[in-house]
Amino acid sequence: MNSMEDSDYELVALYGFSAKYPKTARLEFNPKSNRKKGDIVFHLEEGFKVFLSWGSLEEAKKRYPTPAAQASGSVERSVKSMRGKLDGTPETRELRIQEHDAVYTHARMFVERGGFPFGTTRLIQEAYALHVHCEESERYYVIYAFARPEASEELAKAFEPIISSLKCHSP
Repeated sequence: MNSMEDSDYELVALYGFSAKYPKTARLEFNPKSNRKKGDIVFHLEEGFKVFLSWGSLEEAKKRYPTPAAQASGSVERSVKSMRGKLDGTPETRELRIQEHDAVYTHARMFVERGGFPFGTTRLIQEAYALHVHCEESERYYVIYAFARPEASEELAKAFEPIISSLKCHSP
């Protein structure tokens, strides 16, 4: 874990999965969430939002046979939806979450904001994500967050305990 003590974290657990989050965070549950599909937003006091989403593994595998393919697709969708452009090649790391293959991605992109009549501003956005496919729960999980470069290191420290504590199914 990072420099924070374990006592600074609590466990959120629902639908058979769990993750630790900072006690100071405010949780926001999507009211449409259910066992098969949904999301939670962790509003961290540092001003970051970390999203934890889940959905049908069967549906996801129709488009993305592996977590790596899903991660790659997510980066492409983020770039497109933000009218952005990748800055270099995304950093990817393979991880294991409860014996499942998982992919951690860190991408940096140029994003255009604004437009007529004030002109366009180009910003740099950092994106962090973890993708995992869990056969036991029959769900995929994605944890992701965005930050400006000056806050990127701080976000990475807040993000790490959430992803490293994810339990995608009950033991």
